[in-house]
Formats: sequence, structure tokens, C-alpha cells
Amino acid sequence: MTNFNEQAVSEASPIKMILVKSLVVFIGLLATGIGTSIMFQVGMGSAPPGTIIEGVKEFFNVSYGIAGIIVNFSFLVLLFFTERSLIGLGTIAMLFFGYFVDLGNIIIAPLAIGNLLGAMQILAMVLGCLVVAVGTGLYLGVNFGSGAIDGLSILFDRKLPLDLKYCRWITDALLVLVGALMGASWGLGTVVAVAITGPILQSIITKMSKYF
Repeated sequence: MTNFNEQAVSEASPIKMILVKSLVVFIGLLATGIGTSIMFQVGMGSAPPGTIIEGVKEFFNVSYGIAGIIVNFSFLVLLFFTERSLIGLGTIAMLFFGYFVDLGNIIIAPLAIGNLLGAMQILAMVLGCLVVAVGTGLYLGVNFGSGAIDGLSILFDRKLPLDLKYCRWITDALLVLVGALMGASWGLGTVVAVAITGPILQSIITKMSKYF
């Protein structure tokens, strides 16, 4: 039996569907930006995409912004020649992800997360990882384009006989390894992000596939 919400979404006009997808992409990226800001403030290691960007920054002695452009453009070229269907609004929006992180910093500033210690610091780190994973799942789940880095795990999922969560684990492990070899720092937050992002992504994307 078709769920009413599923039917309502499936019968939405193309313009309305574009607006809905765009809104979900924005919400997902905002959540990811807030989660990333929390992880930065906690100081226990960043998520894998942030690790490889930091590695490029250290290796080539450039700013974090330039390093992000280098990494995203490199993966975007890879997607263009291997799986162009992954390129869409989400891809373009992700190029401006730094602004979502800046907005996240503004939103969480009153919480003074950087001053937390002990168990509260660890709790904040786990919360940051969860928010990043959920936000990433939301913007990927509407099937409206993937960020250049996130697209690598989707590419593996389409090309390899593996579940998405395993493809994400492989992708995240590679990002952390390459980033660390290039001089990036990492920590408990990085390990937790690698462990939980894949399963959460797969769960959210599977559920959202009923609507998008």
C-alpha cells in the first residue's frame, strides 16, 4: 500500500520537486556545516573530507580554502569522466561548503564548545559526527547531485558489489590515509566519523529513496 506522503511527493510537479529537493539540500548542507563546526571546536580530529583537505594544505603550503578547491576540483573531474549523473545542484552547492561551516560557527558560538573538557568534550565530538553524517545523508538522499568528495563513495557503490556503508568506509579510510601521509592531523573524532558515517548514510538514503 502506497504511503500518503510517498504518493504526494511522487505526484508533485517538476518545479515543486526541484524546490523541495533544493530545500533539503540546503538543510542537509547546513546541518553538515554545523556538525563540522562542532568537530573543529572540539579539536579531536575532523571528518575524513576535512582530513584530506588539511593534508593538501600542509603538503602544498596553501590556505585551507585553496586546498579545498584543489581537492573538490580533482574529485569533480573524476566524477565528470566516470559518473556524470552524480553532478547536480548538490555538487555546485558543495563547492561553497566553507560558507555553511562559517554559518555553523556563528550558530554554535554561544555554546562555547571549545571550552568543554572530559566527558562533555567527547559527547560534543560524537554529536558533531552524528550531525555531519545525518546532514550528508539528507543532501545525498534527494538524488540531486553529490559533492565531489562524497560522490566517490556513491561511485564505488555503483561500480562494486558492496553496500554503500562499506563503500563509504573504504572511501573515508582512503581519505584519512592520504591526508595523514600528507601531514594532516587526525584524532578520535576522525575515527568515530569513519565508523558511523557509512551506516547512517545508507540508512537515510535508503529511506529517502521512497520519496525521491
